[in-house]
Amino acid sequence: MLADYDVQRNVMVPMRDGVALATDIYRPRSSGPLPVLLSRTTYGKDMVAATGLPFLQQDYAVAFQDCRGCFASEGSWTPFFCEADDGHDTIEWLAAQPWSSGAIGIFGGSYSAYVQWLAALARPPHLRAISAYVSPSGVNHSWVYGESGLYQLSLALPWAMLCLATAMQTGQAQAPGLEGCPSGLDVLRESMAVLIGQTSGTPMRDEADRRANALMARRPLADVPELATGAPWYLDWLTHDANAPFWRAVDPAALADQIEVPALQWGGWYDLFVEGGIRNFLAMRETGATPEARTGQRLVIGPWCHSFGHDRAGDLVFGQEALRNGPAMFGNGDLELRWFDHWIKGNAEHPLDTPPVRYFVLGANEWRSAETWPPRPPGVRPLHLGAGLDGTMRCAGGRPSPARSR
Repeated sequence: MLADYDVQRNVMVPMRDGVALATDIYRPRSSGPLPVLLSRTTYGKDMVAATGLPFLQQDYAVAFQDCRGCFASEGSWTPFFCEADDGHDTIEWLAAQPWSSGAIGIFGGSYSAYVQWLAALARPPHLRAISAYVSPSGVNHSWVYGESGLYQLSLALPWAMLCLATAMQTGQAQAPGLEGCPSGLDVLRESMAVLIGQTSGTPMRDEADRRANALMARRPLADVPELATGAPWYLDWLTHDANAPFWRAVDPAALADQIEVPALQWGGWYDLFVEGGIRNFLAMRETGATPEARTGQRLVIGPWCHSFGHDRAGDLVFGQEALRNGPAMFGNGDLELRWFDHWIKGNAEHPLDTPPVRYFVLGANEWRSAETWPPRPPGVRPLHLGAGLDGTMRCAGGRPSPARSR
């Protein structure tokens, strides 16, 4: 397979502050400058390299990069806050390469989706479009804090712990007290093995849960010296509430009027970030910085979990129809390829004729389209509940009573 591609591993891409980020570059052996698709990750670029194959087959160069302070990259990682400048500088470096056409897109899921929005906020001149899978909106209302404004301890602390354990494994951090803790990469690999049926046991997840539960039981919440040493940024999260100005620079929905590029967003009904994706979509449609940014927003919501790329959620199996409108890595459907062909290649054969919203209807197990979100209801049907003789609410004989006002 790789005989058709040239691969450069661990190309050290310079950032504005002198730190260099390790980047693997895959290029089809075709003549002429190539458009480039970039994916930046904290989970190790080798883990996600296979997701670039569909794009390589369509004559895109694909670059995978370890975020600052992660795996083979230099520097110290501060989640969220270092990604705008690093994304901007990487995009502009890729655009300047002699084998590049200068047209750049970004793709990826979860943290790799969120960093796309942060890069877009920095307005790199050569960024043309993004494709974000299961992306949060601002971390102050969909990750570290929830929509309610409450601190999401059971998400924020375990994630910080797993990221720190990963940095310990790669020699990029020290955290006395976390020795032997499974890393985020360990848990991710185990989870993927369970999803594809290679194993049913989850010893890594179980041990990570045990460690995280012990830390979450501490009071006060800041009594976590295991994290304070190697991840001081975690304590910053605790000292800034959801509405603090501290978070504004990493809230793409709040700053949508600064984002100039179209975005294709993928969410899942069973994903923890589905509300964040909808929030980004609506904000960009309303206040995106350019006409293309406002009209070029697309939202796809499928019956997916955060793991993404599967036809099931827990015990529920939706079949191949669930994958029909998924990203290119699903291998079923060409929506993402046509998206990038339109915005990156300017391909007239792939006009942007897709509806703004596609969503999977649970129960009916079918895809529907809409012009906005939420979809316009076909009509209003009033329903009135009445009390039964035993105090319960029911319809006599199992059939609804005629509607009447009370």
